[in-house]
Amino acid sequence: MCFECDTVWEIVADVKDGKGVRFEDFMSNIGLVADWKLAEKVRQI
Repeated sequence: MCFECDTVWEIVADVKDGKGVRFEDFMSNIGLVADWKLAEKVRQI
């Protein structure tokens, strides 16, 4: 998930192929409301 461009990629290959989905659309597609207050940014190890 990219917080800067509001994009979600379901699999790593999608990043390379440019097949990202807007966060709001992704959440709607899985039946949830997009609430940025609940999104937590974590550091990659």
